[in-house]
Amino acid sequence: MGRQNNIFHDSECNCRTKDTLVTEQRSNIGNGRLSPTARQFLKLFLPGALLLGVLTAAFQYHGYALARESLLASQRHGIATATSSLRRDFQTMTADLGVLAASQSLRRFATETAAANRRWAQDELDAFIRHKQLYADISYFAPDGQRLLGAGSVQQGGRLTEIEPPLIWELLVATANLPPGLAATSPLLFPRGGDHYRPIVHFAMPVFTLDGQLGGALIATYSPERLLRHLDSLTQQPADTNIIINRRGEWLQHHNAEQSWRLGDGPFGAAFPLAWQHMLTADAGQFRTREGLFTFTTLFPQGWPDDVMPDGMHAPQFWKIALHVSRDSLLAAATNRFWRGLTLFVVLLAPTALVSQFICELDRNRQRNRQLIRELGAVIEQTHDLVMITDAEGRIRYVNPRFEAITGYSRAEAIGNKPNLLRSGVHDQAFYQRLWDTIRRGEPFEATITNRKKNGEIFHVQITISPLSGKHGISGYVATAKDITAQVSSQQRLLKLAFHHPLTGLPNRALFRDHLHEAAARARRSGHSIAVLFIDLDRFKKVNDSLGHQAGDELLQQVAQRLRNAVREIDTVAHLGGDEFTVLLDDVRQPSQVQNVASKLLQLFELPFTVAGRDLHIGASIGIALFPQDSDNVELIVEQADTAMYQAKRAGRNQFQFYSAEMTTLAHERLELEDRLRVALQRREFELHFQPIVDPQRRELRGLEALVRWRQSDGSLRPPDEFIPVLEETGLVIQATEWVLEEACRQHLRLLESGLTGLRINVNISARSFNQGDLVATVERTLRESGVPGTQLVLEVTESILLEDQQEVQKALDELRALGVAIAIDDFGTGYSSLAYLRRLPVDIIKIDRAFIHGVGPDSRDAALVSAMMAMAQELQLDVVAEGVETPQQLEFLRQRSCDGAQGFLFSAAVPADIVRDQLRQDRRWPWKAWMDRNMVRQLH
Repeated sequence: MGRQNNIFHDSECNCRTKDTLVTEQRSNIGNGRLSPTARQFLKLFLPGALLLGVLTAAFQYHGYALARESLLASQRHGIATATSSLRRDFQTMTADLGVLAASQSLRRFATETAAANRRWAQDELDAFIRHKQLYADISYFAPDGQRLLGAGSVQQGGRLTEIEPPLIWELLVATANLPPGLAATSPLLFPRGGDHYRPIVHFAMPVFTLDGQLGGALIATYSPERLLRHLDSLTQQPADTNIIINRRGEWLQHHNAEQSWRLGDGPFGAAFPLAWQHMLTADAGQFRTREGLFTFTTLFPQGWPDDVMPDGMHAPQFWKIALHVSRDSLLAAATNRFWRGLTLFVVLLAPTALVSQFICELDRNRQRNRQLIRELGAVIEQTHDLVMITDAEGRIRYVNPRFEAITGYSRAEAIGNKPNLLRSGVHDQAFYQRLWDTIRRGEPFEATITNRKKNGEIFHVQITISPLSGKHGISGYVATAKDITAQVSSQQRLLKLAFHHPLTGLPNRALFRDHLHEAAARARRSGHSIAVLFIDLDRFKKVNDSLGHQAGDELLQQVAQRLRNAVREIDTVAHLGGDEFTVLLDDVRQPSQVQNVASKLLQLFELPFTVAGRDLHIGASIGIALFPQDSDNVELIVEQADTAMYQAKRAGRNQFQFYSAEMTTLAHERLELEDRLRVALQRREFELHFQPIVDPQRRELRGLEALVRWRQSDGSLRPPDEFIPVLEETGLVIQATEWVLEEACRQHLRLLESGLTGLRINVNISARSFNQGDLVATVERTLRESGVPGTQLVLEVTESILLEDQQEVQKALDELRALGVAIAIDDFGTGYSSLAYLRRLPVDIIKIDRAFIHGVGPDSRDAALVSAMMAMAQELQLDVVAEGVETPQQLEFLRQRSCDGAQGFLFSAAVPADIVRDQLRQDRRWPWKAWMDRNMVRQLH
């Protein structure tokens, strides 16, 4: 044996006594020389200290680089977010003004400024400014510059306070050359509001008369307060500054310490000349000068043709948004990082010295132990048993030649590894935990263990593991083992013959009953069910009689293989004898699971079996019994499954029957309903009914919710709660959702073609359709093909969807919002309500569940909960719609709390689309007003 591989054959140990070593060390010190121990300590400590200094410097520099990159990335992200917010606001304002300018009320007023028309037009402006939060005010001007209508701050103040007369004329001139739907914008202004400044922009859009002539212009004042709040939140340090610059060089600056926006002193170029030169040569970027770090981007408002610009404003209009960190702040951050690194280095010197001392002590202990190990080696090397020695952590230090011969691992491969390289996977983690708990207590452990050789072969050993105790506790472990593979293999062969069928290798009747008792015990503890499927092959005797018993045996082996591959690992397939098989299904939660497995097993027999060169078609009859539903007697459950199997044979063979006739009927009804639903989807037997959503303040219609109904062949409507759960479970809901979206948009388009604009259609989206279907692509295609604007579609989702994969959910919701679609949370308060997703996800509307509205009263807890929900939503700038409103008292409760929408039988049940259109033609604002008034009078009396 080579000396390099045997720990028992190391070099001669140092046999000097402790007194001799101490005398030598004192002599060395007296001679001015370091002792061997001190020299060894310095050899370890000095390189360690040097390495520690290098690592500390690298760590601090890396931290500084990460912090700098994080600052740059956060500023880029902040600028991008602010830019995106402004552009979305501009697009929204253009769309909103386009809808308002095309309204019949304003067009009639532009054609004829009669008092009645003025009242309708003024109401239109009031409703517009009340529901839109992007606008400070809005006015309607005649072509001659006279302001005829106003709303918002203009209406309250009696004049257009923030638009100078020359700018009004320039905007009016600009709108005269614009086609419908486009808006002109004014330059960015910084008027003083109170004790601070804020940026504002004016939007102007032409209004045409009913005969297509220019009748005037709408001018709306936009103050990007959301942009200012967002920029405020980007400030990370007191020295950071947020800046907004218009094309004239005027600029607003914000300091975190002041918490307000102030107009900069003089032009921006005078305050930051180097930065201004960079900004004039590029649209966006990030750079450093001696003035500090700047991150900026440029926004170009739409409109404002060059030929109608004011004097001196012929260059393109632009804003520049910038974030600035001063040079002093950057230098302070770098200096702080340096001193922190120096402090860390000094603090870590002491542990380095302790580690070096510890290593020196370990080396001395190794020298003392070397002699003892050499003496034991001669005995262990010659033993016929497997011997393995590990350290206290379980790393192998020594194996004898017998270990190499049995396991196939060489000594070099084993030493340094842990004994788990022999682990076979037969024993569970609890077994090894018990082993370690025993030997760590200082007690020997004895057991029969199944291990795996290097070539993958299994072997069995009778092993004893004993701790090696020292003055400091357990220093290692020694394991001695005897190979008993031959004896164990013989026992396993006997067990297999006793508990498995010799032909198919499946568990026999005895082993099946053991598994059945274990599964029943688990079912009692967990409250779940188990199922026994008794399978008998149809006309198997003819195969034996015509082709012989050898062919029958081959057929049984193929049947066994198919059954084994068709079930889960936790289930048991057994061969009771002859052509009888049983399947034990564990952890059954719904009877439909058993039904699906039985159908799947019957499908196995639809394919032919190739036996003796011939294709044989053979069927099977299956009887099903459930524990504990049919019986809580384990022995009786097999007999009940056998009885159900004979019922299947009497019913015509090649089918399954439940032991309970009631469950069999329900299973068949479920299959029949599923088949009818598939046919109904193909034949388009579904139809949409619409329930109105009402503004409680004005009692005006604000939208319609599309609800699916199934009209059967006899003309009756089937309740949704009978077929929608089946659509969900079978996955047919994805196809049904696509149809509902298409039909809802088609009906909504008919309303638009009839001149009924401004209504939004709500469509419910199931969790399965959201997760498994390509919902975004479906919505985009439907909107494109129907021509319905995305802003007039609301998708209602449940709270369970929002609690799933947040990243994927947010991505899908963002894409839907990009199409203009609004997102509503249906049945809010009944699921896993969380304020976290309301803050993170792009949600527009919450619909309070009818269970809360039903219980509202002067002293009820439901009233307090509803009030809290509405207050929270209003603070988050979300719309609130209450479901299930059925009494005038409930409506008054919602009206007093400024609820945005209400829905329920007080207004109308869900009605077909043609009835909705007929009612809306009679009264555009509230078609069911007369019915509702009668209903309210009846309830009050």
